[in-house]
Amino acid sequence: MRALSMAGLWIFWANFLWPQAQIFQLRSEKLKTKGENYVYEDDTVQIAFAFWAEKGAFIFRIQNKLSVPLYVDWFKTTLLAGAVKLDFFSTDTSADFRRFQYTGPIDDTWFGTSYGSGNTLPRVVHNDRKTFLPPKASYYSFNRRVFHLLPIDYFSIPERCERSYETPHSGKGKPVLVLSKQWSKRESPLIVRFYITLCRDENLSECRAYDFEFFLTQFYECPQAHFNGRLTSDGYTFPYRRQDSFYLIFPEK
Repeated sequence: MRALSMAGLWIFWANFLWPQAQIFQLRSEKLKTKGENYVYEDDTVQIAFAFWAEKGAFIFRIQNKLSVPLYVDWFKTTLLAGAVKLDFFSTDTSADFRRFQYTGPIDDTWFGTSYGSGNTLPRVVHNDRKTFLPPKASYYSFNRRVFHLLPIDYFSIPERCERSYETPHSGKGKPVLVLSKQWSKRESPLIVRFYITLCRDENLSECRAYDFEFFLTQFYECPQAHFNGRLTSDGYTFPYRRQDSFYLIFPEK
């Protein structure tokens, strides 16, 4: 991560006074959004991605469109978050994956769409090399294990952040200072690559590899109250919530 600028240093010290939120938007040059999610679709599968969780929980859903089964080859499925390589299959037979518990946001279809830690989904996470995907069925990645795209406490603000003042999303108070930054793919500080292999036979010989790429394109920082938005009978409104984005929260120090 880049060093803090003077503006970033000021915000860093401000975090000792009140909680802050950082919002990160991802972009894909090849995938288009369907509803709120980046989606890939062909005659065989539909693969949708959701990122809205703290630290960017990498969640995806695979839907088998065929009338015959498919198999996921986890040995040939990998996530690259920057320079970090994360494997979905481990040859370590001593690892106890059953202790994993997904605590990210979920909706009625077990796909991330909301905010908060109130939703928990205990899972028995398997480390088998392959997963059977029945005809016309869907598979959710947190049945495996969940990796975070940015597993840090805060993101060091890049130099030359834009400064703007917004009407408070909470509906009260003075205008709120919001720092922001945009990047092209060439300039982006975070590139995410996801490789997944799907097979039509149980022996994992008739396979196809899929390759997806996302990059960090937009960054915001604001007070957490501005991030939360208005408090309604259904909870906070969370105006920055998007399925192509994720967030970090700085706890009050």
